[in-house]
Order: sequence, then C-alpha cells, then structure tokens
Amino acid sequence: MWATNNQSTNKPVDLDIKKKLSDLPLKWANYFEINRTVLVVPLNGSSKAALSDRCAVQVKNLGPSMIQVGCSGKANRLSAAIRPFQGEIVAFGATRRFDRMARGAERLE
Repeated sequence: MWATNNQSTNKPVDLDIKKKLSDLPLKWANYFEINRTVLVVPLNGSSKAALSDRCAVQVKNLGPSMIQVGCSGKANRLSAAIRPFQGEIVAFGATRRFDRMARGAERLE
C-alpha cells in the first residue's frame, strides 16, 4: 500500500480498508494498493510474503483471535506487534524512521 496526500493513477484501496485507516491517527488522506498477496497461516504456524524488493511481512497465528505481525527489511527486523484478530482488516506499519519502507494493510480471513 502507498499512502499520500496527493492523487495517483494507482488503484485506491478498498473502501473498508480506507475506513479502517481513516480511523487511525495517520497523516495521509489517500491510500493506494500497490500489490496484494494472500497468506494462509495455519494454527501455531507462520507465513511470510515480500511487500517490495526491500521489505517483507511475516504473520504468525498465535491461536484463538491473536496474530503476530512482523516487518523486516533486507536482513533486519524493523518492527513487530501482536494484534487481536477476528476476521477483519489488520493495519500494520513501521515507525517514521522507516518512512520509505512499504506499509501493509492486510485483509485476513
């Protein structure tokens, strides 16, 4: 996903994703889908997907309604968080320090 206050010819994110992001304290007005990857994450397992040539996301299924989401760049883990999950959209991004890195908003079902 790409976030900006400008317009773009890229495909806007789905309305439910935009609504979720607009409820967060983010500084951008527009969000565009750059690529979409489906991850299947078995119970107590994990799956990893590239977000760009410099960034990857890893999702671990921790059990009933909990996931761990991690973001890494090249060889370094940049950030991680544990989030409740109930078949909805999970927004996750890196700190401002990694502002040039890709951000993800995943629809996990």
